[in-house]
Amino acid sequence: MFFPGGFGTLDEFFEVVDNMELGYIPKVPIVLVDNEFWGPIISFLKAKSAREVHSVSEAEVDRWHVVENAKEAFEFIKDSSDRPHICDDPKSSPYCEGGLDWNIFRIMAELVDGFEFLTKISNGVTVLGTKSLLPGTPYYNAAYEIGKLLAQNQYTTITGGGPGIMEATNKGAFEKGGVSVGINMRLEKGERVNNYITKSIGFFFPFVRKLIITAPSEAFVYFPGGFGTLHQLFEMLTLQETKKINPITTLLYGKDFWQPLIDVIHNLRHKFKTISQMDEESLKVINDPQEILGYLKK
Repeated sequence: MFFPGGFGTLDEFFEVVDNMELGYIPKVPIVLVDNEFWGPIISFLKAKSAREVHSVSEAEVDRWHVVENAKEAFEFIKDSSDRPHICDDPKSSPYCEGGLDWNIFRIMAELVDGFEFLTKISNGVTVLGTKSLLPGTPYYNAAYEIGKLLAQNQYTTITGGGPGIMEATNKGAFEKGGVSVGINMRLEKGERVNNYITKSIGFFFPFVRKLIITAPSEAFVYFPGGFGTLHQLFEMLTLQETKKINPITTLLYGKDFWQPLIDVIHNLRHKFKTISQMDEESLKVINDPQEILGYLKK
């Protein structure tokens, strides 16, 4: 159940729905309290992420329940029951194999490998966005141009290493002879790696991968995306807001896509009073690949 909040609430919300979509946690009822707060977010997801760039299933969004009071919320949770622990049957999840102690060592090993990998990376810019935008689309072409610009200006290009926006950015950097990095997930079918990467590393645990992909960057560029992209965005905004990390240049590519979310963030400050002016102004929107250089040079 989610009430109105700020960047932290949205970070937690998108982390939950992202992990449900990926199958990392079981699907349970999602109850959102206050349509005035959550309605514009749902409209943005349906109109932009689902219908425009096809990075979200509209049916998944329709599973959520928007309510106005505790009585309505209780109707959706009253018949819920405790689930058995996911590791009661170790074969039910790859994260349970070997037991808790073994997984702790696996996590430690991934952290060591990840931070050792980061020692080889400098001057990094991370570009995130959906895998659903394919070659020939305007956003794919723009990501390709950004990859080229980063390579030409001696920046390391960092992506999730997969298809779509990630592939486009890596391709632009690769073809200009730049350092093109992919930090990806190890899935059951193998690592998802595009063909334009000069350095790569894969992770089994999603939270370790998330830490490593964000750690080396001097700037973040967010292209249109779905739950995963929004999860990364609001986590980085939350870390900056709470001063867990220093302010980082945060750019949203494509005003047409992002404007409804910009309006939501504006209302977080002015209507709901859950973020500050500095928080709101930490986001910048760009519409041309060349604009990225002005922000990086600052």
